[in-house]
Parts: sequence; structure tokens; C-alpha cells
Amino acid sequence: MKKRCLALLLALSLVTAFCSVPVLALEDRASKTLSSYLAVMEPGNTSGKLLFTYNICANDIADSVGISSIALYSSTGVYMTTILGSTSNGLIEKNDFTCTGSYSHTAVSGNSYYAIITVFAEIGDEYDSRKISTDIVTVP
Repeated sequence: MKKRCLALLLALSLVTAFCSVPVLALEDRASKTLSSYLAVMEPGNTSGKLLFTYNICANDIADSVGISSIALYSSTGVYMTTILGSTSNGLIEKNDFTCTGSYSHTAVSGNSYYAIITVFAEIGDEYDSRKISTDIVTVP
């Protein structure tokens, strides 16, 4: 009897585990269009430069995917400028799953900044975006 109960518990555990996997996979998606996204701001390799590195993934081939804007603020919260994403500056890809790369921006050496980066993906009539707030970075 004990062996039957253990076998039944093991079988139920396995069924529960296999049935819950698809649900967990769906919950990992950022949205209907965004699969995952990462964008960071770092000190650049040269004086007076900030470097934005990003990887935005859509759930399917997207009409557009990438970064729509980067709003730059001083470390005290004063708005400085907005960088608009485009295909020409590499912040947006058309008809692709991903937009991956880096973007360099000139800033005042010695000053500290943070950014609000808006990532997005558009697939057909579906569009979604998310905002990422970066850490404060001091420009070399």
C-alpha cells in the first residue's frame, strides 16, 4: 500500500510539473509583443562619452523593435536631452526579432547622469513599450 501511495504521489507530481511549464513560459513574456529587454548606460571608453548597450527581443518578427527614446537627466534630476531612436542610428530595427547593439553619446566629462530608456516592439496591430531607468553614471 505504501508503494502505491508513493507511486501515485510521484505520478501526480510529474503531471503537475509538466502541466505548469507552458503557463510559466507565458508568464515570462514581457508583453504581447516584447519577449525580453535589457538596456544599460555605462561610462564610455573615451573622455566625454556615455555608452548605451541594449538587447530588445520581440515575440515574433516585428515590424519595428528597439529603443524609441532615451531621455537623459543630470544626477540631480534636471532634464538634459532626448535621443530619438531610428533605423539610421541603430536604435530601431525593422522586420526583425531583435535590436541589439550600442550607442555612444557625447556628454560633459565629470558630470553624472541617469537615463530613462523606452524600449518597444510592434507586431502588426500590437504595440507595447516599457521604460527602463538606468543607474547614475559619471562621464569619464
